[in-house]
Amino acid sequence: MRSTDSYDNIPDHIKNKPIEQWEKYNQTYPYRYNVSFVDSEPESLLIETHYYNGERFQSGIDDTVIRSKACPKKIALIWKKGDDEYFACIQFEETYLFRSFEQMVVAPSFELCFAVNKGNNFIDCFLQGDGKRIELPDEYRKIKIFRNHKMVYGNYSQEGIEFWGEGYLY
Repeated sequence: MRSTDSYDNIPDHIKNKPIEQWEKYNQTYPYRYNVSFVDSEPESLLIETHYYNGERFQSGIDDTVIRSKACPKKIALIWKKGDDEYFACIQFEETYLFRSFEQMVVAPSFELCFAVNKGNNFIDCFLQGDGKRIELPDEYRKIKIFRNHKMVYGNYSQEGIEFWGEGYLY
């Protein structure tokens, strides 16, 4: 593969990894997303996930199916409430996230939960299932949330994260 031009298109975080690392990245777990909002449900919700194994997947507010998936590296949540649209990018610290997922594997399935506060400016993240709950605290994740009044979909870059849209950010 290194002899082809396509090698340049592989994300840096998955290049030159030892085979044991690939086995870890390709390990799958039976989980689904659970996105909740304190005040009211959004009119629309898009979830885009970038996994550690290099895969990407998009789902929406109605996707409640438990699937066997790899660990997420980064998750983008885009939701609309009234005239406002919100964009959140959540990046997980690898070691803590994998350890947390391995602890949840005792459950037949579990949820990766995102609880959005009333002001739409903070998201609590945790794993839960089979009576067990594991927090994903601030020191093991980075969250950036933007609000805008007009979203024109594209693929733009904002502060080193992928940003799908343009408009007034504050």
